[in-house]
Amino acid sequence: MVVPLCEEKVTVNKKDADVTVTVRKVVKTEQVNVPLELRRESVVIERLPGGGPEECRGDFGEKQFTIQLKREEPVIEKKVVSAGKVVVKKRSGTISKQVSEVSRREEVVIENEPKD
Repeated sequence: MVVPLCEEKVTVNKKDADVTVTVRKVVKTEQVNVPLELRRESVVIERLPGGGPEECRGDFGEKQFTIQLKREEPVIEKKVVSAGKVVVKKRSGTISKQVSEVSRREEVVIENEPKD
């Protein structure tokens, strides 16, 4: 009796495949702190000695005065300027990769062989 035995032979080839890559430009924000000295006017009350009763001449009572003050305030301006450029290119290269696959083969096993 002849029993044929078979086995799998593993062959590894390669093929071209298309892969899509997305390149995206994103906006990042950062807090920018700029020191700035601002000029401000303030009101100073200075007391002087009185000149006598003739200065008052019926001017006794509550009064209110308005004083205009000047001050500098920060003015923030932004403008868009070039920060450089990037060039997106494709580059071709090779990598080494170990490919593994399970291979099967048939064998013959004798069972229930009588022992002497």
